[in-house]
Amino acid sequence: MKFILMCCVEVLSPASSKYFMGACSADFQAPWDEFSPEGPKRDADWELLERGYNTAYEWYQKSNGKWVIGDTFTYADIIDIIVACWLMAFKQVLREDEWARISSWNGWKWVQVRADVEQECKVPQNF
Repeated sequence: MKFILMCCVEVLSPASSKYFMGACSADFQAPWDEFSPEGPKRDADWELLERGYNTAYEWYQKSNGKWVIGDTFTYADIIDIIVACWLMAFKQVLREDEWARISSWNGWKWVQVRADVEQECKVPQNF
């Protein structure tokens, strides 16, 4: 999901962007401009991301409540919060059309999960 990292640069200050791009390039041992260019590589990144969310959706489908293990927020949900944390980040860094794309997956499930996590974790309204 290197294209998500590319989106982060757009919301950082110029100095932070420069540092972030250098750090990511070093971590991934790849030039920044090769991370996820538009086209087949970006499409493959989107497909990989959607497959991950489809897997998480299957976990929710097996539940009798709004959380992975029913109506109680548990450690399983904290682990799955990785999904929710990324949702929080995606909403902040993705373009509106990209956020709409993720939001629509699995019958708009991820909009509800994000709202439930915000309520459960008492996330400030404008986050």
